[in-house]
Amino acid sequence: MFAIIVSVFNIATISFCTHTARVIVRLVLSGFPRVIAEELVSTLEYCAVCFELALVCDNYGKTMFVIGLYVMNLWWGSCWGDATANPNTHLEDIVRGECEPREAGYKIGAQTVAGLAVWRVVRYLWGLGYSNLHLGKSRELTCLADLQVSVIKGAAVECIITFIDRMNGLSQRHYTWQYSNVFNAILSTGLVVAGLDYSGGYFNPVLAMSLKMGCTGHNLLEHVIVYWLASVVGSMIALKFYRVITTALGMEGKQLQNGELLDGKKHKL
Repeated sequence: MFAIIVSVFNIATISFCTHTARVIVRLVLSGFPRVIAEELVSTLEYCAVCFELALVCDNYGKTMFVIGLYVMNLWWGSCWGDATANPNTHLEDIVRGECEPREAGYKIGAQTVAGLAVWRVVRYLWGLGYSNLHLGKSRELTCLADLQVSVIKGAAVECIITFIDRMNGLSQRHYTWQYSNVFNAILSTGLVVAGLDYSGGYFNPVLAMSLKMGCTGHNLLEHVIVYWLASVVGSMIALKFYRVITTALGMEGKQLQNGELLDGKKHKL
């Protein structure tokens, strides 16, 4: 049981260090460099914490994992600002014409670098040997993939949960309300649990790459199909679907807060 205390300590340490870095970035940088730095820091935090939560899930069960993930989703929603740690959001920006492909490429590149580098941070933290469980994990040379179904089924799961996640994200570009952060945390946690026993429930290509690329259980092509291609397709379908809805409801280009359009008219979603 001591290992779970170490996991809480590790998560708190990661969150404190990355948030301190985030505050410094916001103080010393501005414009596009600040955007890139925030994506780098937030992705590093996201992937590092998820490594720790995965260890909790494997050794202490889903209940402790769900509690930890929900709390962290609340934290991320309150402090990340415009950073997303998710390449799907920037691909959507390209399609919407809100971001130049090169700018989106830099953002996705920053996320990718953080996702690939984070294992060195996690391995060092685990290697400090605060618990035998963490020390043993830091010395493992192989990992097991989370894909427990066929590639087609796994891709379908990732596509569907990405679609749901991005529909929620897109809707909040037009609609915000007092408890949206709580709802987002519940939804994100629920989607992970829904996909956990099938594909792992990532709905984020960089997170899946960081935690599971190269693991035993699928090859590189299968990993790309399930966690990159299927997720991007789900995101693009969500964007198309939401565009149809907002156009039909006359909401395109408008933003809502606490259930009201900026022109003061009530609008239900």
